[in-house]
Amino acid sequence: MPLLQTRVRNLIANRAKLRRLFAQSPESYANPAGLSTADKLFLSKATRLVEEHMSEDEVSVEWLAGQLFMSRTQLYRKIKAVTNQSVHEFVTGIRLSKAAEMLLQGQHSVTEIAYMVGYADATSFTRMFQKQYGTTPKKYSQGSQAG
Repeated sequence: MPLLQTRVRNLIANRAKLRRLFAQSPESYANPAGLSTADKLFLSKATRLVEEHMSEDEVSVEWLAGQLFMSRTQLYRKIKAVTNQSVHEFVTGIRLSKAAEMLLQGQHSVTEIAYMVGYADATSFTRMFQKQYGTTPKKYSQGSQAG
């Protein structure tokens, strides 16, 4: 019984660490460390689907659930359990992570990148980007070129 209690405590502690990691670094979706094989496969498939279709209007909770052959409720519970985020926050994190990569490359304008990662207008993209990274997309790209 003490061994079982220790294992359960360790599993809960590991989940808490993973949740903090996902909250701090959306880039970790691509290579999640410390997850079970099933969770890794699930997250990599969900991430891949979002990345492949991020510029399309159809990417929504319903769409992603359908692609993963899950109900909306199952998808929400699974994403919440692994990342401690809602499905919308998960998708937004992937989009903003991709946008940050593209900004660092410096090949497109902020407006172009906003559309490429699925935002209908640059204003909402800028607001979300600033919330996630603490700076505007323009300053983010300029800061990377200066360094």
